[in-house]
This record gives sequence, structure tokens and C-alpha cells, in this order.
Amino acid sequence: MKVSLDMLMNSSVNFNNAEEVVDYGEFSFTQAELPVMKFIILKKREVYQAICIDVEIDAVGNSLQGARKNLENTLNSYVIQMIYNYDGNEKAAIEDIANTAFSKGSLKSRLFSRYNQANQQRIMNKSLKKAT
Repeated sequence: MKVSLDMLMNSSVNFNNAEEVVDYGEFSFTQAELPVMKFIILKKREVYQAICIDVEIDAVGNSLQGARKNLENTLNSYVIQMIYNYDGNEKAAIEDIANTAFSKGSLKSRLFSRYNQANQQRIMNKSLKKAT
């Protein structure tokens, strides 16, 4: 039985604009010709939620590093499952993943906005430190 994409992807990534972005960055895939995937990590009370913005997949952890590692594992599982769903046709799977990564949507827009805000804040903080 093939697992549907809806079963693997968390299509209802739940996040609130008030939650603190504690980290952000990018994942690169070395074994496949996939686009670089951007992520943010939010702190929700005692739990960290890592969200891959490009494909709207998330994972949680009890620590920042745990959430990041869980997201990395989830993304790898996603890629493997997509290849399986295309009967081993890696090219077709990668094309589908890339189409998803470059698609538009309101959740994706809000997540990218938070990513850009965190990046801008880091740059401003770095500039302020150099000035003092």
C-alpha cells in the first residue's frame, strides 16, 4: 500500500505569529537535486516546533537541536516516501517536491515573513554589536 502524501505531510501546520522564532536556517540535500529548504524553529511553551517552510512539514522536539534533527529526519522520510510513491522514479519525485517547494500559499507566505524577520533581526543585532 502506498502512503498518501496527506498522511506524510502535516498539511495543517499550526503556528501563531506571537510565538518566538528561536532559530532559522536551510537544509541542503546532498544525494538528490532538490532545492535548498528553509526552516524556522518556534518555541511553544516547553516544546520546540521546527517547520520546513518550502514543503510545509513540521516536527517537534524537547530542545532546539532535537526539533531540528526531527525535522531533518522527517524531510528525509518525505523524500524517500515521494520516490516510493513514484515507483522509484526519482526524477518525477524530485520534480513534484520542487513544484511543492516553489508553490505559493498563505501559510507559506506567513512562514517566509517570519523567516525574513528573524534574518533581518540577526543582521541588525550583528551590526549593532560591531558599532559598539
